[in-house]
Amino acid sequence: MVPSDQSMDNGHRGIWMSGQPPAAPSAKAAFDPVAVSHRLLRTSPYGALATKDRTSGNPYASLVALAPDRDGAPLILISTLALHTMNLMADPACSLLLADIGEGDPSAHPRLSLMAHARKMEASAVREIYLSAQPEAALYADFADFSFWRLEPSGGHLVAGFGRIIDLSPSQLLIPST
Repeated sequence: MVPSDQSMDNGHRGIWMSGQPPAAPSAKAAFDPVAVSHRLLRTSPYGALATKDRTSGNPYASLVALAPDRDGAPLILISTLALHTMNLMADPACSLLLADIGEGDPSAHPRLSLMAHARKMEASAVREIYLSAQPEAALYADFADFSFWRLEPSGGHLVAGFGRIIDLSPSQLLIPST
């Protein structure tokens, strides 16, 4: 065996930094993909919004601030001066990546790719909800070029670590109203 000070944590050759393999978990934690998705939708303050560029047709990604609507669907506040807004006005199909990044390998933490269609909303319907999650947006929420949009889920793809991958329907992603 390679001495621990010369070894690498590569997992493929059975060599670990400590010189010993990691301890096996005592019991596999229960995996509830709907609950994980709901948590990501409810608690992610930011996400990577992907749209289709209206001139080239190429994918375009940008960072957007988020707030969950009552049923968990993401709300965004965006400017008509932004390329992603122009893209959504031309084609409302989009994708939103939400990730729960913690310590260690980012790929071991849950992430949700949400497929959606963006719909412009009346400010009166969602302004209070959005600003409760993103209070700093009050500085520009009333500017003429800004508007609220709701991302209506058409499906989701959750990757929550090794062997924890599942496609989700819109009904699994949204929280039913009571």
